[in-house]
This record gives sequence, C-alpha cells and structure tokens, in this order.
Amino acid sequence: MSPTAPRNLLSNYLPQRARKWVPSPMGLGLAFTFHLWYGLSMFIGGLTAWAYGKFRAKEADLYTFPVAAGIITGESLMGIFLILLPLIVAFFAGNL
Repeated sequence: MSPTAPRNLLSNYLPQRARKWVPSPMGLGLAFTFHLWYGLSMFIGGLTAWAYGKFRAKEADLYTFPVAAGIITGESLMGIFLILLPLIVAFFAGNL
C-alpha cells in the first residue's frame, strides 16, 4: 500500500471541516529528509508570517515573500562563507 493511501482515504471520508487537519504527503516527506533545525526554522518563520498577517494583512502581503527570500539567501551566503573561512584564514596565514 502506498504511504499516501491512508491520507487520501482520510481526506475522502472525513467531514469537510476535519479535512484541513490531515497532513499533506509532501509535508510528511520533507519531515523525513530535513534536520530538526530546518523544520524548526520553517515552523518559526511560518508562525511569524501568520501572526504578522493577522495583525497587518496589507503589509504582510507586500513584505512576507521578499523578507523570506532575503533570509533564505542570506543563510545560504553565510553557509558558503563559513565553508570558505578556513581556506581564507589558511591563505592569509601562509599555510596554503
């Protein structure tokens, strides 16, 4: 049986108001491939965006996506920098 079969059965036979609480197969699949830190970061980011959208919906529509993209880009660039940092230090110390 497919791992998504129970989810599809639940979403077909549950009442309409309960279907929104059935997790998506994509979300469950991502949970098994990411480390805890990534999932926690996504949860905190989603919770922050949801709360900001509740209080300032017009601004949230305008700023949520660009801010999230900037944070992801900054995290990626910082990861590259941290990987290259030992090489940069070794180069300037004359050990390379």
